[in-house]
Amino acid sequence: MEEIKNFFLEGVGLFSLVDWLLFGGCFVVFALLYLLACLLKNVRFFIPQFLKLLAFCVFFASPIGVYWVNQNILYKNEVHYSFAKEFEYSPTFFVDAKIKNIGSREIKQCIFVLEVLREEKGLKDKILNYFKPLQRLTYKIDSTIGVNQSKAFSHTFNHFDYPIYQYQVFCYGGNK
Repeated sequence: MEEIKNFFLEGVGLFSLVDWLLFGGCFVVFALLYLLACLLKNVRFFIPQFLKLLAFCVFFASPIGVYWVNQNILYKNEVHYSFAKEFEYSPTFFVDAKIKNIGSREIKQCIFVLEVLREEKGLKDKILNYFKPLQRLTYKIDSTIGVNQSKAFSHTFNHFDYPIYQYQVFCYGGNK
């Protein structure tokens, strides 16, 4: 239960004012569509049901839409890796990279995520790797990166002895 609480608190901490406004706008669209469907309940059966369906599509698609807008427009970034792999004679993973902000807003925090994956023997393993990798290691980069500016970082993950892994950087404009 403590893990779930920390997950949601950390996630909410990544939201900026723009994110809250996007969520609020999506909620207003949902409420207006649903209210319109309720007002048109005596009209033909198809129209209010279609508006309710559209309202719930907006409601459930809003987190995906906000995430897409964040990663592809507001806080878009380029990562240039100088070195990102495990050492040959030591169970250590080392990353040395530079993050460039090519989005339209200032980045307040980035997270480097290193995921340990299963060997993909079938569809089940692919699905499990996508939703629940064997292990997820993270490194927070608490540094403000202005538009068209860069920030270098490096980090070492000790006791890393896994053959299959993937890594990625996510940037946000929320609180530090």
